[in-house]
Amino acid sequence: QVGMLQYADSYPHFLSGGEQQRIALARARAPRPRIFLLDEPFSNLDARLRNQLRDLCLHILKNTDASSVIVTHDPEEAMFMGDKVAVMRDGAIVQIGSPEALYYTPADAFVAGLFGEVNEVHGHVRGGHVETPFGRVCAPGLEEGAAVDVLIRPEALKVSTEASAGTVGSI
Repeated sequence: QVGMLQYADSYPHFLSGGEQQRIALARARAPRPRIFLLDEPFSNLDARLRNQLRDLCLHILKNTDASSVIVTHDPEEAMFMGDKVAVMRDGAIVQIGSPEALYYTPADAFVAGLFGEVNEVHGHVRGGHVETPFGRVCAPGLEEGAAVDVLIRPEALKVSTEASAGTVGSI
């Protein structure tokens, strides 16, 4: 399944990094474990090979009956590989969730920034809304008068010459 049959008689030091990774994956699967632990499995590979091996590894792991724990410092890799992702900061778990949940409903600014660009707008809570230079943003449950930051993904912004409900006429 890892495409390495032709290298069965090769010594490890004659194999490339990617070939060694595929052999390691095949060996790890051989005893049919119930769980795999992969610690930074793609960190020493160039970008093209890393993407190829990530695809292959994900395909192989998804077609086993085992669970997998993949440790990575690469947010893109975590989002691509994980059904569920745990984000750690300073040795503590900050948020656990699906890649979609981490992206669209991050627990805090750290998690939001880890998984993509965000625009940060400062404001104050007034009557269940945050007053920002762009207008009011609904924010029930926040303390009245509190200074807060509103984080907005760039793709959530729309520039238009036409006014519509919920927009500010000029910025």
